[in-house]
Amino acid sequence: MVVATANSISSIVASLDANSATAEDNDAYVLIADTRSNFFGGGSVGDGAGMLEETPGGDGVIGGSGVLFGIAAADDIFAQFGNNQDEVALTFSDTILTSARNSTGVLTGASESLNNSLANRIAYTATHEGFHTFGLVHTVGPTNSVPTSPQYLLTNGDVIRRSPEVQARENPFIVTRFDLQHDLVDGDPVDEPNNYDYLENQSESTIGLRNSDGLGAPDLAYVTGTGAFDKITLDRDASNPNLVHVTVAAHNNATFTSLIQQLTYDIDLTTDTEGEILIDSSLSNDLIEIDADIASSVKIRGMLGDDQVKLMGRDVTSALEGLVFEGEAGNDTFTIDYQSGDPLPRAGHDFNFIGGAGTDNTTVIEVGGGQRVGFFVNTFSDAADASVGDGRADSNSTLADDQTTLRAAIQEGDVKLQMQQF
Repeated sequence: MVVATANSISSIVASLDANSATAEDNDAYVLIADTRSNFFGGGSVGDGAGMLEETPGGDGVIGGSGVLFGIAAADDIFAQFGNNQDEVALTFSDTILTSARNSTGVLTGASESLNNSLANRIAYTATHEGFHTFGLVHTVGPTNSVPTSPQYLLTNGDVIRRSPEVQARENPFIVTRFDLQHDLVDGDPVDEPNNYDYLENQSESTIGLRNSDGLGAPDLAYVTGTGAFDKITLDRDASNPNLVHVTVAAHNNATFTSLIQQLTYDIDLTTDTEGEILIDSSLSNDLIEIDADIASSVKIRGMLGDDQVKLMGRDVTSALEGLVFEGEAGNDTFTIDYQSGDPLPRAGHDFNFIGGAGTDNTTVIEVGGGQRVGFFVNTFSDAADASVGDGRADSNSTLADDQTTLRAAIQEGDVKLQMQQF
């Protein structure tokens, strides 16, 4: 992504040509502006063009308000043959600002909450419209799916969802790696219901996966949950140490007893990543289970919801080359399970739990199954957030013995568990 400042059509063309002038299928140019038109009596295009929201390239609010936040060229959407040409999209900053004010209650002036809301909302719509120019069709939203339907739940938090909810507009969002229901295109369903697979299957010269050094493997392997309550499991293959089996089971409830649908796929550590597996669990309360026999670094972004991560030992020594769990929002839990082997990353590699907002906790399950629960909580007011077992003094003296016990229970080595205030 490049931030540009166009003042003419020719400058837009120059920016698009800068990324391989002979290839007319690499880019999207998204204009973010307070846009007005004589067609609407000199008024706001976003305020007056609400009827365009029903088009495949629109992003807006349905109902009586008829407000439009953005719109994109739709040739590639209708063609459904990939990203065949560079296209332009519009993001209407004035209607987004009004929406941000209404959401935060800051109807005049400025505030930190308004600034955060506005920035996230502009980023969402600009990205949403850019992905339309790559050929992605709306995943179902409020206009074509009743609020209680499983498909409506699955698409929440997806970057291309029709009329996303406030929590998706004002928080990080994802390109969902899961089969989702989409709008029809000229009466027909999309050929590829998985947004991630649609983009991955484009040639690397047009979209494809990020490969910064231009060598064989992408920068990282990507796993996502959905807007539902997901159980995400990563297991190493029994005979091939470079093969990781991924299962994403989306449920209707936080107890993971009401399955909506399930997706499985494999990650080849020799061809699908240069070393990292990134997991975005997305919205709702999710459970992520990681096999410590996977010879890769793993980063987990919990995003919204009360998320649980379980790190499962499988052998005498772990193969993990690092683990970072960013809980972000919600009350998150990190479980380290020794019952079947050493779950911790190999010495010298990152091992961090950054709980974020909310009340977070850790559990150690010992070899015999005993559980050591609640050593440290992670809140913005708890001094224990600073560190665990890295040699620094803990200002909460009542936790001193537990800190020593936890460190010993985790590993007799140099690996540290840091619970940092984020």
